[in-house]
Amino acid sequence: MRIPWPGQKCIVCLNSGPLTWEHIIPRALGGDLICNFLCKPCNDRFGFGIDAKAKFDPGLRLTANRLQNDIPTVHAAIEGGQRYVVKSGPARATGVWQQGAILGSIERQDDGSLMVPDNLVRRKLREMLAAEGHEETFIAEALEKQARAPVGERVELSDEISIVNWEAHCEGADMSDNRLASDLLFAKIAYEFLALLVGTAIYADAPALISGSARFETAITIARIQCRTPNGW
Repeated sequence: MRIPWPGQKCIVCLNSGPLTWEHIIPRALGGDLICNFLCKPCNDRFGFGIDAKAKFDPGLRLTANRLQNDIPTVHAAIEGGQRYVVKSGPARATGVWQQGAILGSIERQDDGSLMVPDNLVRRKLREMLAAEGHEETFIAEALEKQARAPVGERVELSDEISIVNWEAHCEGADMSDNRLASDLLFAKIAYEFLALLVGTAIYADAPALISGSARFETAITIARIQCRTPNGW
């Protein structure tokens, strides 16, 4: 939903000039309410410095996962590109959530073996067998062997290549690199909703519009200082 802004100045740095559309709830969190009340420098700094990182907050991820049946669009926005731990036989690897599925990647294990997800197995085996100099007939037979191999049983495909098919399952979200969202994220959201409520009155001493909110005032003051600084974030 688009809400046109009646003012001519950015609500953060207070500078006049062209205004750009800003997601009140970050797009990374599934937000679709936008208003054109930020200048491009402030919008870029919010977008790259705060909004884009919000989806990696562990609390937000856990909440989105618990409520995924109720808020599927928000869940998809938050989980897109997030990492998961995938177990395949005795090995563990990293999977990435994409469009409703957890997709694995090719990873080398400590023993030198390769863990290859199902969707990449045939292509990878074809590359490896071709690199050994085998003809297409041999490669086709080897790929058929791999497809028929029982789960957990080692099968020799060539003198140098053997495979074991394992059933893979997801062990859960990998939050090892997730970090808490910045306090400025929540101050930003509250401030922008306030702007929608009070309109151009936000150009006054905006933090004073909220009685007794010293933390809010500090956050907005910091945001304004940072948005006026070239490398503020």
